Amino acid sequence: MGFADVVEKKREEAQKRKNNSERPVRKKIRKLTDAKQKQNDYGPASLDPDMSQSELEVAKEQFLKNLETLTADKDAIERNTILQRDSSEWLEIRKNLITASNFGPICKRQVSKDTAPLVKNII
Repeated sequence: MGFADVVEKKREEAQKRKNNSERPVRKKIRKLTDAKQKQNDYGPASLDPDMSQSELEVAKEQFLKNLETLTADKDAIERNTILQRDSSEWLEIRKNLITASNFGPICKRQVSKDTAPLVKNII
């Protein structure tokens, strides 16, 4: 038996081992514990509401109208705020938006962790 035959035999044995060991991969089953409750709870560090329900509705409507005007005027805003850091208009608009710098931590947030620090950081 020559060197090539030995190498070929080892290769075939390795291939057999590989074929025999392949099993369907089972996905790990995640357990959801208190996930629904924690999504809606801002934790003990959150503050009590500072406005009544009616004031909240008025503020919400005003905020949504403001967002509609922003989306309608997006081309003009883009031209006016090219120098983002130096533009006071851009800084004012940016306060009301979830920007890319905030979007990553929001998406990657673990449901089991407290949301208060994230909300405080964004606001």
